[in-house]
Amino acid sequence: MQKAFHKILSVGIKANYSEAKTEKTKLVNGISFIGVPICIFYFALFGLTGYHYHALVFFLGIIIFSLTLLFNKLLGLNFARIYISIFAPICFGYVNIVSGHEAGFYMGFIVTTIPSLLLFDTIKQSIFFIVISLLILALSIVGNVFIEPVAIIKFAMALHLINLFTVIMATLTVVFIFKKELNESKAKTDEKQKEILDSIRYAKRIQQALMPNEKYFERNLKRLKDNPDKD
Repeated sequence: MQKAFHKILSVGIKANYSEAKTEKTKLVNGISFIGVPICIFYFALFGLTGYHYHALVFFLGIIIFSLTLLFNKLLGLNFARIYISIFAPICFGYVNIVSGHEAGFYMGFIVTTIPSLLLFDTIKQSIFFIVISLLILALSIVGNVFIEPVAIIKFAMALHLINLFTVIMATLTVVFIFKKELNESKAKTDEKQKEILDSIRYAKRIQQALMPNEKYFERNLKRLKDNPDKD
């Protein structure tokens, strides 16, 4: 299981990637890894309870999150992180509109907004995509006011609690992946630092072994002073 998880996180990583870019690639893959099973769960839940339109929406969600891995592999990190930062909020925004605010799908925006702080290289880029996510959230809330839900979900209260639990677990998973990558990065940095220090110490020992010691210089200087005419 751990090998499969690591393999999914490593999709799209190239040999020339820096450590920072590798971490961001793994985080994008991690978001996709979280999104797919969440959408599968809701797809099955709505499909089994007769809410087929909602099930169809989450089937599209499965495709959206799955494509992230493909885009990361074929088109690179930059395209994949922009794609997921826009389409994940759109997915939750649309679900929020068709389900009504009682279902609590607006909480999914917590999961889609936080990663923007971690995925991009500058604060400006992060803020730009956070604003996009918040605008989509605002539009979905306005949509709840003016657009009737496709169907009234009978278990809306229970669904609200399920969504709360899902959001908490998804957020913790994102934080776990990010922390794991930071720890691995720190371990690699510490290991490289140790290798460099060991190399310096080894070179110093060789240098000290090859170079004459101080007493040798003093002895020869004294000999030259005592015998200035001797070759």
